Amino acid sequence: MSNKLYRIRNRNQKIEGPNSEAEVLAGIRSGRFNGDDGICQEGSFGPWVKLSSHPKFYDEFLRKLFEAKYEVSQYTDPSQTKTPVRPPDSAQTLSVDQAHVGVEKVLTEIPSGGAESPPDEVARRAGLTIHQSEIDLLFSKSKRIKETTVAALSPQAVVPGADLLPAAGQESAAPKRTIQLRRVGLLAVIVLTALYFLGSPSKHPRISSENLGDQVSQNKTFESQSAEINRYATLLLEADELARQDIPIFLASAEEHLRAAIAFDEKTVDAFVKLALVLTRQYHYASADRRPEIGERLKEILRRGREIEPQKEVFYVAEGEHALTDGDIALAKQSLSYAHETNPQSFVVEQLAIAVELAEGASEGLLERMKKLAPPAPFRSRVSYWLAATERRLGKLAEARKTLLEALQENPVHAPSYLLLGEVFSAQNDLGDARNAFETAGRLARLDGFRSAAGAYLRLGDVEQSLGKAESAIRSYRLARYFGASDVEVKKRSPSFSYDRKSVLAEAGKEPYEARYFADQARVLFSERNYPAAVLFYRVAAHLDGKTTEYQVKLGEATELMATTVGQFLRARFLYLKALEAAPESVGALVHLGSLETDFYRFDQGYEALRQAAALRPEAVEPMIALGKHFFRRQDYQASLEQFLRAKKIAPLDPEVPYYAGLLILKFSKEQAREAMALFYRSYTLDPQNYAALAEWLKLKVTYYEKNFAIKFVNALIQQNPNNANYLWALGQIYEANGEANRAIRYYHQALDIDNRNGKVRMSLAKVLRTVGETEAAIEEYRLSSRLDIRNGDGYFQASELELELKNYTGARRDIDALLTHLPDYPGAFRQLSKLAYLTGEKGSAVASMRKEVDRNPLNTKYRQELAELFYEYNKLDDAINELSQITNLPNRTKAPEYTKDKVRAFLWLSRCHRAASRFESAEGAVKLALDLDPNDPDLIREKGFVLQGERRDKEAAATLDEYLKRSPAATDAEQIKKIIQQLVIEE
Repeated sequence: MSNKLYRIRNRNQKIEGPNSEAEVLAGIRSGRFNGDDGICQEGSFGPWVKLSSHPKFYDEFLRKLFEAKYEVSQYTDPSQTKTPVRPPDSAQTLSVDQAHVGVEKVLTEIPSGGAESPPDEVARRAGLTIHQSEIDLLFSKSKRIKETTVAALSPQAVVPGADLLPAAGQESAAPKRTIQLRRVGLLAVIVLTALYFLGSPSKHPRISSENLGDQVSQNKTFESQSAEINRYATLLLEADELARQDIPIFLASAEEHLRAAIAFDEKTVDAFVKLALVLTRQYHYASADRRPEIGERLKEILRRGREIEPQKEVFYVAEGEHALTDGDIALAKQSLSYAHETNPQSFVVEQLAIAVELAEGASEGLLERMKKLAPPAPFRSRVSYWLAATERRLGKLAEARKTLLEALQENPVHAPSYLLLGEVFSAQNDLGDARNAFETAGRLARLDGFRSAAGAYLRLGDVEQSLGKAESAIRSYRLARYFGASDVEVKKRSPSFSYDRKSVLAEAGKEPYEARYFADQARVLFSERNYPAAVLFYRVAAHLDGKTTEYQVKLGEATELMATTVGQFLRARFLYLKALEAAPESVGALVHLGSLETDFYRFDQGYEALRQAAALRPEAVEPMIALGKHFFRRQDYQASLEQFLRAKKIAPLDPEVPYYAGLLILKFSKEQAREAMALFYRSYTLDPQNYAALAEWLKLKVTYYEKNFAIKFVNALIQQNPNNANYLWALGQIYEANGEANRAIRYYHQALDIDNRNGKVRMSLAKVLRTVGETEAAIEEYRLSSRLDIRNGDGYFQASELELELKNYTGARRDIDALLTHLPDYPGAFRQLSKLAYLTGEKGSAVASMRKEVDRNPLNTKYRQELAELFYEYNKLDDAINELSQITNLPNRTKAPEYTKDKVRAFLWLSRCHRAASRFESAEGAVKLALDLDPNDPDLIREKGFVLQGERRDKEAAATLDEYLKRSPAATDAEQIKKIIQQLVIEE
């Protein structure tokens, strides 16, 4: 902890301090300081920033808001997971079964103090701990949370014109109650979303500049995870994501994933454990004629799993759940006792105990036990359903209603929950909402194997009769009969009921909730940036229509957009690869896969995917733009320009084309800045959310003395939307471009007050802090920017550069390790490590790191040149000559003029190496070849003089060195060269 002192300014402008860092942290914990208080470093005149935005204290607000927990995987022995398992500080790999930590924790970074809380715990916290002011403090006001309600999924709202809809003009009996329904539990929904965005370690890692090393060691590399556990672990994670919805079609797919994982690794128990639980759920949902076959599959998995780990408690739990489905409570209790003896602390054991008690009847004590249960993700839908069912049985209808609404926020396609919600509405005499819920349950029943369909349509008919809709009621009873209800059940409700199977078959075959419906819903959610819900709906669409690869690709895209950890990005890549397995010629999958690989600097893999996409559809603009961005990222600007010029002809209105065209113009010619300015403006007008284009346009306005216009333009945008942090960032960019660093800092801080997780703003703030000499603060911001986006390696790289300038080699090593851990293919990362080793006198490490950099970037002559110079420095002349020869042997000027300068420098150093080895003839040949390429280079002329001196050709040497002085009279070594010339003349 640093020795800095801080002043605190409260809302009444009262200033307190100075306080040490520890005192400020203690004040936050005690509630003496809140996030709206201002903070400023002692001895400084500003800027004052919100306490909640300060990188030193941001993390403490998270700890205060959310109780620190370390979530233990349901498949993991708790005795072995009391603390997070971390690999060594160096960028090493971790095997799948190391320390039995479980795959979910390997791929999902779980920093100490960050665990996702279940809905029931969230609901308790909503009334006790979390206040709206704290939520406003931690979240950007521009983010909107969309509720997925019963009304939103009701057929009236989303499937107009379908044959199974009620007759025209039939409205819900209680519209006002529906509005109230949407508001029930809203605070809990907001808190649930809060935990998703900030509390869940699998979504956003905690930010703390003090524990960067811990975070780095927990976050596995894209490279190592891909090579080591990508296939096995990603299959298991995908199975978990599928199983968590508790829907038969997803459970069947989860089984496929787990069997593929077992085929990949038959000696690790994790996949067997998960598959046993998935099969028990399939057995529960299956019809009587299918259960024997599923039961046999379960027995086989249990047998094979026990060969690996005989006493695993999950296997006993699976047997107990199997027995409960068959109604054998005694056998279930016996299995429960064995499981409890094996591992009494396991979640799955507790949930089996609750299931057994539920089978015997509900009670208040059982209800309290269920509320205390903290289910991992794969069990949440199921446990929430149990909780709501128990609340309903005990007459707690309001609580059941709230529980179901919260559960449907996370899993809005769970048909049994809608059926139960309809019963709750009906009991509360909310018949309009009950009708919507029952009809939605019937429509979604296809997702649970039509298990809910008969009951849903029976109850729908009952409600419609109560509402006086006789014709609709008859239609619902016919559908109930079609889906398995008996004649007796139906005729109790409608004595004159008649059943024509053919007509009902035709009616039931018109599926309003087909794949396209779910895809349409997903598109809306995607456009609203509600990516978790979009992922779920795209999953359903992909399962209902496996031939349309678009759904699988969009599923990967939504997963990627909400990814913050390496494991989540790997899952997105897995989904793209899965789409390509089904359709190898899917251009969309190839483009997204190539772009993702490029983001992680895996240029060869990215280029191969994008090249295939371009070959499949040569006239498609998406591969062109993706290739243009790919080449821009790897600094091949000429190739990038060619791609964007091609894209411009096909899609001139695509906003990315003018944006990158502007950037490329600035790379090639500063004199054409006005043309670039027009292109940036065009990009921004085509896409008003392209804030980077807006900032580039306005910065160029400043260059052309239009600063006042730029400021007025942004201020007008801010007045329209004062909670958009990007506009404040753009304003900071204007002042930074005009050299007004302190004003830029002020606006960057204001942007962070609105959105303190904006890595782009933190990068800009770090850059300007660096210019004003606030080096330590700049380092903190650089680190945080990379923490917020693991694909942004520039933050760690720049932080290491500053640490090297300060000669803080420990801090520099930590930043370089973090960079290599996240992005091992980042160009220059190992060069930076080599530079550090050189400065600390570690010769072997310096050479090894630079060697690795060259091997990873074999076409980068700059790195090879530096490796050769390093060899020269350590007197490894033959090694240096070998590296330099690979540069000098590049194609000649006619074929590859871009290599001319590189070859000149390589020949110069080749001459120096031969001269140092007293091979003057070879040295003379090298320097002559260099002079052929550039006869006016003073360094080459000087080198020729030294070579001639070594050959005892003193007169020629003196003349050559004299020519060097005429060309460079102010050279730093001029006096030394004059002395050498005098000595040569005397000797002559």
